Amino acid sequence: MYEPRAFSKSSGFGELFERMGLPPLPSAEDIRSTYPLISWDTTPGDVIIHHPLTLHYAAGNATADTRRRAIAIRYLGDDARWDSRPGTFMEKDSVRQLLRDPARFQDGDRLETKDFPTAYVAEKQASEPSGGHCQSKCTDR
Repeated sequence: MYEPRAFSKSSGFGELFERMGLPPLPSAEDIRSTYPLISWDTTPGDVIIHHPLTLHYAAGNATADTRRRAIAIRYLGDDARWDSRPGTFMEKDSVRQLLRDPARFQDGDRLETKDFPTAYVAEKQASEPSGGHCQSKCTDR
């Protein structure tokens, strides 16, 4: 993992990301010479879905009169737990102010508030252990 890059110097996220303690992102030249790159031509209304740890990039907005809009949706498994490591979005007042239920999480807490709604509950299989699918498959987390 690499330290994320902020979209602008004035956002305050650059200083936040530095506190993560991650190595800086390699230069574009180093990335191009080390990894195969894939890309898609997109048009307004297209959706691109990728894992949050995927190194991704978009060129800047080339128009002066049209704003680019984006939405980021993050789905978490039922095994996700709060982790208060430094450099997370929750350190930003502007992010915390968006919460409807400003719960004070402790490390290891389940994310069960109005701000983290359940999107889908899988039906339990008869052969599945009582703790859900991650009991046996996700022990390395």
